[in-house]
Amino acid sequence: MALGSLKASPPAWKGSRPQNIGILAMEIYFPAMYVAQQELEVHDGVSAGKYTRGLGQNSMAVCSNVEDINSACLNAVSNLLEKYQISPSLIGRMEVGTESLVDKSKAVKTVLMDLFANHGNTDIEGIDSKNACYGGTAAFFNSLAWIESSAWDGRFAIVVAGDIAVYDKGPARPTGGAGVVAMLVGPDAPLVVEPVRTTYMQNVWDFYKPNMISEYPVVDGHLSNKCYLQALDTCYSNFAERWSAWKAQLWTLEAAQYSIFHAPYNKLVQKSFGRLLFHDYRMHKSPQLADLKPYTNVDLNSTYTEWRNAEIAIAEAFTLVYYHSSQTKQILCLDHEFFSSLMVTRDVQYIRDTADVITRLYSRTKIEPQHFENILEQREKEHTRTKFSPSSTGQTLFPGSYFLNRVDEVDRRFYQKTRKSHTITDCRTAAHSRFFIFGRAARLITRLVIRKLI
Repeated sequence: MALGSLKASPPAWKGSRPQNIGILAMEIYFPAMYVAQQELEVHDGVSAGKYTRGLGQNSMAVCSNVEDINSACLNAVSNLLEKYQISPSLIGRMEVGTESLVDKSKAVKTVLMDLFANHGNTDIEGIDSKNACYGGTAAFFNSLAWIESSAWDGRFAIVVAGDIAVYDKGPARPTGGAGVVAMLVGPDAPLVVEPVRTTYMQNVWDFYKPNMISEYPVVDGHLSNKCYLQALDTCYSNFAERWSAWKAQLWTLEAAQYSIFHAPYNKLVQKSFGRLLFHDYRMHKSPQLADLKPYTNVDLNSTYTEWRNAEIAIAEAFTLVYYHSSQTKQILCLDHEFFSSLMVTRDVQYIRDTADVITRLYSRTKIEPQHFENILEQREKEHTRTKFSPSSTGQTLFPGSYFLNRVDEVDRRFYQKTRKSHTITDCRTAAHSRFFIFGRAARLITRLVIRKLI
């Protein structure tokens, strides 16, 4: 779907006030390789169903050792521009949300600028928002605020949110994966961001990356689950209250046709949706959820570690309720740190057709669990290396993908792009048009770079 007819609006200082701000286009990048969770269960020697039923996972995306956050974001943004035929000159802001770093100073956004500077556009606001999970949300909210502000120059924003999640050996490893989404944000959008939202943030140590020479995080899984549910409970209650005040009517899940969750793993999403039903019953005492009555006055703090009986009751009650009967087209967006909503104002089939996510997912290459482990071991070895080219043997990339070609003696990273004609299994032999990504200006180059090939 071409958006070549897009035009910039008059700037805010000429009295232009944008309406219906939201998402006009989306593109997602994910690696061309994956590992099947059922096979990973056998390889890891765990009980059958631990990853598939216990975590609700079927497969996990696997990044090769020639991919990092820069190359992944390059793929997402370049594909967004190309697929929708967006002129680079129409972009006035770009912000990247990520926790995956390859440099402590040089932002991923600066790397992406080569996609625009080559077209004469160096006037683009924005930078990286670094944080686990919430970084992408912050980048999105910041871009909305720019368009709503008096400084808006009439152009569009691109929001990039992505991470490469890899874990050391242990229970967290099968919850990994990788992906980057790039969104074109502006006025008169088919997916309009509504004004009501809530945020939850505390200082906790459930997930963090203190080791600057490793891409693996420190994870407290039980605490992380508790934080997710605690934030969900608080945000949903506050969101329901604010939305009800805004619309002058009571909020229930029936107001939303779809719900989108942040998904550390799928089973947690299922449990979380059940909690929303539980909160609806506590607020409205719906007779359809009468089986939840024994839990009406339960202390929520006691439910974050053990709530098995209530979860069963919620699951049974859920089979009696069809919450998507509403004809409205509202999408509830739930990260464990914020709640917001989108309103679908017109047909978005063109986004689905252009992104073509399902077809591309099924075109990925399945690798053996041992190959998956070998890739992680290779990434560990190359994580802090200088003056080298990562091995491309056995690395599968989608056609037309950027990849890391080499790191030079002063830690500058160079990227290439594969041809678009076929799937690449040895990307370096099928590359063209070298893509240069330089570090700081040559006279200012230092050794302060932490290379995270993630």
